[in-house]
Amino acid sequence: MRVAVPLSFGPTHFAPVLAEMARRHPQLHMQTCYSDRFVDLITEGYDCAIRVGYLHDSNLIARRIGPVYTKLVASPDYIKAHGAPATAGPVSHQDEALRALS
Repeated sequence: MRVAVPLSFGPTHFAPVLAEMARRHPQLHMQTCYSDRFVDLITEGYDCAIRVGYLHDSNLIARRIGPVYTKLVASPDYIKAHGAPATAGPVSHQDEALRALS
């Protein structure tokens, strides 16, 4: 089974599950690709993908497997330079790097 999993999620959340699956089902061979890039399941030969967020307009079938919790954090230097916003909205427009790390 070939699975695509986000790099920002896979090593910390999926890898422990994968290890338990391998222990319980030693005959199951899994190939996991950790990447935050949106993969083409058919063209690239994946059996399934785990994604965090909403499935945009697509012919793919999605199943929710759990909730997603997020946090907004900032260093004291960032708050000193930009202030402490009440919501994440203003932050997303201030610094492109923040979106790359989210």
